[in-house]
Amino acid sequence: MDPGDQNTSLEEFKTWKTDNLQHYLTMRGLTKEGTKDELVALCFSAAKLGQTCNHVASLLFKLESSNRYGMGACTSSACSWVVPKKVKDMQPKLLASMPPRKSNRSKSVKSRTLMPTSRKSFNPITTEKGEILSSFAIAMRGILPNACIFRGIIL
Repeated sequence: MDPGDQNTSLEEFKTWKTDNLQHYLTMRGLTKEGTKDELVALCFSAAKLGQTCNHVASLLFKLESSNRYGMGACTSSACSWVVPKKVKDMQPKLLASMPPRKSNRSKSVKSRTLMPTSRKSFNPITTEKGEILSSFAIAMRGILPNACIFRGIIL
């Protein structure tokens, strides 16, 4: 019995005694009482879980320690590296509350929106083309029902 071996097969776990299986699980922080078959299954899954990526665990530990020491995410604070010179009382806003506007590089007073309502309401597919595309999509779904393009289309 080698409790540190991650390449132990299921058949080898089946040859172990119940005490050895429980010790193997205890060494990995898992204590379980049960039948020998249950312990064998747990030992085998614990051995295979030992092969996970260490970089994922290190990222989770870093997040936990940052949270524990009160270090917030960089996105949760206001922008501090680009401070406007002319505006004194600028408060951070959500992006959804700011309408997209063209930057005013000239000194003109006018400002126009980037997406006028006529451009937002434009639909390039006419009803005739839409019917053709729908019938084509239905025919293609019959041929390739598991294609990834059909996961986002409701027909």
